[in-house]
Amino acid sequence: LAMAVAGRMPWRWGVGLAAGAIASIALYSVDLFGSKSVPIGADLLLDYGVAHPDELIRFVCAFVGAPVGWALYGFDLVGVQGMLGLSTAVGAPAAILACVYGALVWRRRASLPALGFAGFGLMVFVLGGGLIVGLTRLAIFGASQAVERRFLSWSTLFWIGGAWALGSLAAGRRARVALAVSLAALPLALLPALFEAREYGVWRDEPVYDVALVLLLGAPPDALLLGVTRQSPEIVERVAEQLRRDGRSPFDDERAGLAGARFAERFRPLPTQGCGGGSELAWRVRGSGLATLRGRIDREGDAPAYFVLVDSGGSVRGLGEERPAPAKAPPGRHWAGVIAGFSPHERYQAWAVLRDGRSACRLGEIGGPPA
Repeated sequence: LAMAVAGRMPWRWGVGLAAGAIASIALYSVDLFGSKSVPIGADLLLDYGVAHPDELIRFVCAFVGAPVGWALYGFDLVGVQGMLGLSTAVGAPAAILACVYGALVWRRRASLPALGFAGFGLMVFVLGGGLIVGLTRLAIFGASQAVERRFLSWSTLFWIGGAWALGSLAAGRRARVALAVSLAALPLALLPALFEAREYGVWRDEPVYDVALVLLLGAPPDALLLGVTRQSPEIVERVAEQLRRDGRSPFDDERAGLAGARFAERFRPLPTQGCGGGSELAWRVRGSGLATLRGRIDREGDAPAYFVLVDSGGSVRGLGEERPAPAKAPPGRHWAGVIAGFSPHERYQAWAVLRDGRSACRLGEIGGPPA
């Protein structure tokens, strides 16, 4: 559509493309906002973007500059603000130059090669994509989403389009080819950082599930968020509060309210030797009373509904759920959990709660002797 408008193509082209764009956005919006896949309402998402246009503009600029930020800064889980700042600094002038090039396309449409129109179209596509991503994710996930690697396949198209646009202006065929190849090589420059990010993903599964368990336990997730994710604790708390008010996941199931409950009053232990398997401490989160656990269960039949960790006094202090097996793990079912208020001197019992919500089989113990 941008190519049609800037190039003053026949009006039938513009009408057809506009109709397709409207239909595409309408279908996207119905699917996105008409299901429970979005944790908060569409009105809140859009209202936040309208109320904070400066943040939205910075988001789009960082979205555009993200490939350069990844290539130059590299993968750094903790230092996301540095990558975000670099991406914004690179993306802002690039977005301005794309607008200037659009004016050039308008004026020189008769003599501009088709490659220039295509490059302009790609750049506008990325600017529009950054705007859509910002409107739908800024309120929930914050500005760090602009440099998430899942969107690099979009934002890299801006620089490929830029290479085409500049190549259409360069003098001589060899100059155009050299310029296009040099700028289009940016995806290759991203590979080292992406491989590093992939290794991190193999080592550590998605931390959002641990964050959900921490919220169910009523503990502040700040230390966990700062330790394993790029997320802002303030944003997580704001979204979690909205989820609580709406009664949506993860606050809509039977695990809500279990923190601190007496195990004997809520569950019925099975009269057997246990489920088989085990559990072990995976990681103590610095600066908090949180600890993450990993374990395995050998029980045949239906998968447990969830897992609970009980202290020596008989109170529920942790929650867990079945997870995919970690890399190089032995075969069988695997689970992961979180303990809030963890003490290295306490002994915790791990239990698998079955699908009826009452029966529980014992997995084993973790920790030192009772304090």
